[in-house]
Amino acid sequence: MLMLFLKVLYGTLLKKGEDKNIEEIINIQDSISAPISKSQKLGEISYVLNGETIGKANLIAENDVKKIGVGTFMERLFFSWFNILR
Repeated sequence: MLMLFLKVLYGTLLKKGEDKNIEEIINIQDSISAPISKSQKLGEISYVLNGETIGKANLIAENDVKKIGVGTFMERLFFSWFNILR
């Protein structure tokens, strides 16, 4: 399982209740495939208030994701079906 985490470098002061108007825009790369390295940039997230970007952060892989072969895939599929049919 791939975990993502954000590293936010700055903040913005808002008036009371203004946080409800913040739009969150997530952009993830079109093609992400294994292997994925820890700390690899996978996309970014932007926060927009009244048409103005007030914050932006990278979406970073929290851990490595190895590429699996056909044998490993079939093994996982078999055990998944086995557990479902119990």
